[in-house]
Amino acid sequence: MSMPDAFPPLVDVESLTALAPDARRSATTRAMCRRRLARQRHRRDSNAVRKARAIRILTPVIVGACGLLYAAAFLLTTLQLEDLLF
Repeated sequence: MSMPDAFPPLVDVESLTALAPDARRSATTRAMCRRRLARQRHRRDSNAVRKARAIRILTPVIVGACGLLYAAAFLLTTLQLEDLLF
């Protein structure tokens, strides 16, 4: 049994009518796609702004925390060397 015999066609292809392009539907689809792309672009841009803002805030916080940790270690070491602590 060959493949065409196993599955007979449900509709004869030649009997189908050719579809004509629908200009209104095409315009609607293009407008919808453009809105979606604009929304994605806006989200991407706002995410980039949020990321830049987070970096601008977190960088001084991290540097300050490292500075405080260094100062505390320096103070602790100095007090230990002077036998004022422990």
